[in-house]
Amino acid sequence: NNSMFLHPTVKSALIENLKQDINIALPTKTENIYGFGKQSARLAQLVHIASRMAANETASRNATSSGSSVHSLLKQATSRLSSALEAFFTDGVSDKLVYDSNLGGLVTTDGLLDSGADFGNGRYNDHHFHYGYILYASAIMSKMDPSFLAKYRSKIDAIHYDVAHNQNFDSRRRGEGIFFPAARHMNWFDG
Repeated sequence: NNSMFLHPTVKSALIENLKQDINIALPTKTENIYGFGKQSARLAQLVHIASRMAANETASRNATSSGSSVHSLLKQATSRLSSALEAFFTDGVSDKLVYDSNLGGLVTTDGLLDSGADFGNGRYNDHHFHYGYILYASAIMSKMDPSFLAKYRSKIDAIHYDVAHNQNFDSRRRGEGIFFPAARHMNWFDG
């Protein structure tokens, strides 16, 4: 059984906090990858909480209708998350991901132009953090709306490949003068 019991006081507090939290610190299209990812993951966590509460409400038949406040908050939070991630995946943000053909990975446009920008993103620093937030938010969004995954799978996979795969597209060419470590998840650039 996946249902949980929430004392009415706890449930009310959670709903009030969700109402407030889904309206603050939202991802913006002008943020760097770290800030955008972090706020997207935060919003995704709120979607997950609302989703669990809505499922519990429906399972325990405590909902008077699908228009309950939890279901309404879930719809609102999911819509905001979807809008933010769709902007990201359709190049609607100012600091886009681009392919670095020199080293064979994804970096931000700002990071490619300035190695110190975006906390060293252009030097492959902390991709597992920066992109991990985007991957988490995408996983939650895909759970809520499977068509999201169908639409953006190749872009999500490219990000996953950058941070969690044991070798990148160019790593087989090390003997030809290209050096890039197989362990892409490590901070070998900045220690």
